[in-house]
Amino acid sequence: MKLKSIILISSLFIIIGITLKCNNYYQNYKIQKQEINSIANYLEHKDNNDFVAILEIPKINLKRGLKKDSNVDEDITIIDYQRFLNNDIILASHSGNCSICYFNRLDELKNEDIIYLYKDNVKYTYQIYNIKELKKNSFKIENHNNTITLITCHKIKDDIQIIIEAKIINDEEY
Repeated sequence: MKLKSIILISSLFIIIGITLKCNNYYQNYKIQKQEINSIANYLEHKDNNDFVAILEIPKINLKRGLKKDSNVDEDITIIDYQRFLNNDIILASHSGNCSICYFNRLDELKNEDIIYLYKDNVKYTYQIYNIKELKKNSFKIENHNNTITLITCHKIKDDIQIIIEAKIINDEEY
């Protein structure tokens, strides 16, 4: 009788665990589908007040909408929106193994890799020219026109940030 109770309780915990995990996957799926639809609407010039731009990095399979008032603990963050408007773009996001770690694979990028930014009906093509690792919060933000800078924490070294800088090599209406 005691063994049957243990088996029953264990089975119940397994079922509850599977149910919670499936619900988590389903919620993430719904969020991703909504994001994909919002990106498609933005790129097709449909009304979309969610995004001010779309960031795409093909090498690491990243395509994400950028919001004006985002928070690094929720999304990719635009550092200094006024600079963003003047094509001096600085973006930050987490890396690691979490649902908001959008820059998790930045460490795979190399010089000359390509980044796209869709903004104001223009597709900007950037080419990476500088990748560096610096002590956290030691990066000095300088004025650069027609550049994009991506900032994330190093996945292993807690006190280090990865900084990727790229310059515009092409822009075209889309």
